[in-house]
Amino acid sequence: MADAYYHPYRKALTSAQMQTNALWLKNYLLPRGWTLNAIAACLGNWQSECTLNPNRPQRAGYPQDGKGGFGLAQWTSWSRKYGAWCKSQNIYNVANDNNPAGRMEPQIAYHDYECTYGINGGRTWYGN
Repeated sequence: MADAYYHPYRKALTSAQMQTNALWLKNYLLPRGWTLNAIAACLGNWQSECTLNPNRPQRAGYPQDGKGGFGLAQWTSWSRKYGAWCKSQNIYNVANDNNPAGRMEPQIAYHDYECTYGINGGRTWYGN
């Protein structure tokens, strides 16, 4: 595998693959200012949502129907949240292993964006 983490389309990850992805996320998030407690909280949620596979849609209609959840946090409906942000960043959503939207880096960038600015000017987790 050329990448340092796993992101196969639609597949649940094994325990070993989840451990690899969790370590990658920890090493990626710590220098961004995340605390270990924040990382642990997100990893617990993301493991439950998608087995730490950032390229895992909730339903078979992805990306055409725009419904259901997608990604680490299973943003629902993904098309008006993460999908709209991806479109604004020229990041494409495709149903395969090479999905640019199914990578960790843009999902973490979107997570930070949503926490800072909210969705469509809505409530934020931090910032305001």
